[in-house]
Amino acid sequence: MSSLTLDFGAADEAAREYRRFVRAVDDAVAVMSLDIAAGACGIANKSDLRAMLDGRNGRRLPADVGAVIARRVGTGEYQDAILDAIRGMYGLYAPESDAAYAHRLEGALLRFGEPGANVLAQCRREARR
Repeated sequence: MSSLTLDFGAADEAAREYRRFVRAVDDAVAVMSLDIAAGACGIANKSDLRAMLDGRNGRRLPADVGAVIARRVGTGEYQDAILDAIRGMYGLYAPESDAAYAHRLEGALLRFGEPGANVLAQCRREARR
């Protein structure tokens, strides 16, 4: 057996991605309330959903429940975080295009307010030269 086939960190990575998924779903549930999230998932007792989120009694949060909550919470950072965590659990990261990368960087600069907008404008001027 080759040492290339052994990946002793795979279980740690999977556990880390699962915890990121649970945190993202928990944040979305906090925004939309436990009652609404449990109802959207068809879970009759909201304490069952809470047990899944907390990992009590060996309960785990299924990805399909996270997907339903992502759909219910609507577009925005909560949905993006859940879907990104699901992609991470299954290793479905697609390579980012140059345009998407540039758009994400521009958005990050604009979060700094006027100083970020000034830097972005300066970069655009320099790129046109």
